[in-house]
Amino acid sequence: MNGYVWTVQAPTGEIDVNTGVLYQGDSVVFLHFSLLRVYYDGIHIVSDYPANQEMTCYGQ
Repeated sequence: MNGYVWTVQAPTGEIDVNTGVLYQGDSVVFLHFSLLRVYYDGIHIVSDYPANQEMTCYGQ
């Protein structure tokens, strides 16, 4: 079961999404999502290369 979801916006405009996974009402895992970065033109996305490499190696 998920806990609360909250967002944090940096002064530069980047937004992070955070949540926790609850077990019997207690948070057992904290999840931090750093949203994809977008160039100023609003079209091009900057890929998260370390995350992509880890997902390729260990993802199922």
